[in-house]
Amino acid sequence: MVAVVTGAAGAMGGAIAAELGARGHALVLADISGRRLAEAGDRLTAHGRAAHPYRCDVTDRAEAEALATAALAAFGRVDVLVNVVGGYRGRMYEDVLDIPLDRFDEAMRLNLRGTFNLTQLFGRHMRERGHGRIVNISSVAKDGASGQADYAAAKAGVVAFTRSCALELGPAVTVNAVAPGVIRTSVMERIPADVQARYRERIPLADFGDPVDVARAVAFLAGDDGRYVTGEVIHVSGGFFGCL
Repeated sequence: MVAVVTGAAGAMGGAIAAELGARGHALVLADISGRRLAEAGDRLTAHGRAAHPYRCDVTDRAEAEALATAALAAFGRVDVLVNVVGGYRGRMYEDVLDIPLDRFDEAMRLNLRGTFNLTQLFGRHMRERGHGRIVNISSVAKDGASGQADYAAAKAGVVAFTRSCALELGPAVTVNAVAPGVIRTSVMERIPADVQARYRERIPLADFGDPVDVARAVAFLAGDDGRYVTGEVIHVSGGFFGCL
C-alpha cells in the first residue's frame, strides 16, 4: 500500500505518516519546507519506514501535478491520500468585522486549494484503478470559531467538499474527514493561555489531544476496517462539539 501525506513535516502530518508507515504503507511525504521535510523523512527511515520526501506547495497546481507524477512514477500506484495541509496564519481577531480580506483569501487557499488539487489528481488515478482512500483534515472549528471566522468557513468547506467527493467517487474510492479538536501542535502557541483554559473547561475529557490521536483515526479510515465508511466526519476532540 502506498500513501501520500501532505503537511508531513508538521506535528500532525508527521504523526499520520508514522502511523501509516507502522501499518505497512510506503510513504510519499509532501511539505512546503524542504529542510523540515528532509528531517521528517530521516526520522521515518531511521525507524525502518519507506519514506520518500517531496518538497511541494500543494496549493500550486503545477507543483501538485509534479508531486502526483513523481509519486506514480516511483510506485506505479497510490492507495491512500491524506490531505493535512491547512491551518491559519497570524493572530486571532476580535470578530469577523476586523478580518482583512487578504487574510480571508489566504484561509481559503491554504485550507481548500491543496485538498482540491490533490483530490482531483489522485482521485482520477484511484477511480481508474478501482480502489482508493482519501482522508481530509477538517476541524471542530467547522461549526464556528470566535476570532477565526475565516478559518471556520474554510474547514466547513473541507467537510462539504469531502461529502461531495464521496458521492461522486464511490464506489471505488472512499472519502472521509477527520475533525480534530484542540491538539498539541504549533497552532496552540498562537492561542492565548486564557483561551486555552476556556477550551479545556469545555472538553469532556478535560485535556487536549495529541497528534497520534488524530493519526489513529486517519489510519482507521485509510485501512480495511474503514471500507464501509464514506462521506463521514470523525471528531477527535475529547468529546468537544460546537463553536469554539
